[in-house]
Amino acid sequence: MSFVDLSKMEQEDAYALFEKRYPHLQFIGKSHGAIQTIRHLYKNTKANPDKLCPIEGIWGGEQLLRVGITPRILLVCPEYIHTAQAQQLIDELQKKAESFYAVSKKVFDTVREDASAGGILCVFPMKIHTLDEITPKKNFRMIVLDGIEIQGNAGTILRSADATAFDAVAFTHRKIRLNHPKLVRASMGSVLHVPIVDAPVEELIPWLEKHGIRIVLADTDHAVDYAEYDYPEKTCLVVGSEKYGIYKPWYEVSHDTIAIPMKGTVDSLNVAIAATVLMYQSII
Repeated sequence: MSFVDLSKMEQEDAYALFEKRYPHLQFIGKSHGAIQTIRHLYKNTKANPDKLCPIEGIWGGEQLLRVGITPRILLVCPEYIHTAQAQQLIDELQKKAESFYAVSKKVFDTVREDASAGGILCVFPMKIHTLDEITPKKNFRMIVLDGIEIQGNAGTILRSADATAFDAVAFTHRKIRLNHPKLVRASMGSVLHVPIVDAPVEELIPWLEKHGIRIVLADTDHAVDYAEYDYPEKTCLVVGSEKYGIYKPWYEVSHDTIAIPMKGTVDSLNVAIAATVLMYQSII
């Protein structure tokens, strides 16, 4: 399919081109159910049993295509679609999307959060794995986010887990929404690549013990220097919130503790930075 520079077109001409190119495309307004769904997802104002999540821009659409995820909703704004890259992406996404809509710039600006979204917004179901779906292999690596309270930190840890080829990221005592747009953005798409588990600690600990996975807590008390610790072939790192630390049940089972020495005046690192340091050290 040939693509043209839409930036030189009048609004009406751009709309007409999209109508001709995609006969099944629906042009909708602010009161349409799809727009209301997206707003509710951003504001977390309705139940979301399918773990639907918005992802914006060319980058977001390319991530979905790369991992083969079918968008539930593909929303585009012809007034923002200028480049051949964006048009080619839309052409690929619309073949897979369950619903395909176009809106005006005014409506699109009311739902998108990223100023660089470029006229493309997808809604997709986020995959949350069960423990039964995780098969520990040799040199298995998992990190547990226990009571983490900030979406940006969780997303950054997921990004680092992807960079270090960790096998899974688990959430216990969860206090954040796993499909929160801030978490997705901070992860730079890693939520689509790294298996995410949401499990009670009462289920996760027996599962770790059953599979011979050593529990290693990031804690400064009675801890071994993280650089001197001999990480087992199967290791589960556990990090806690900066305010409350790791919850008590983790200390009631067999475990090791490691710490990152503080050489200056601060007594700790941001949890996402600390987790990244520990993950990289564990794979050396």
